[in-house]
Amino acid sequence: MTEKNTIIFADGQKIENLEEINLIAASKHMKILINEDKIVLVRISSPAENK
Repeated sequence: MTEKNTIIFADGQKIENLEEINLIAASKHMKILINEDKIVLVRISSPAENK
């Protein structure tokens, strides 16, 4: 479950509109930070950025 204060980054850019997530390709990597069973940070990046 995400909170209204959940921060989402995609390829280094902060996502302000959650609908933008639908535009992100399935081949991206996703890292999720969870605190007390709530998602507080999502970082989405291209595979090359994770090396």
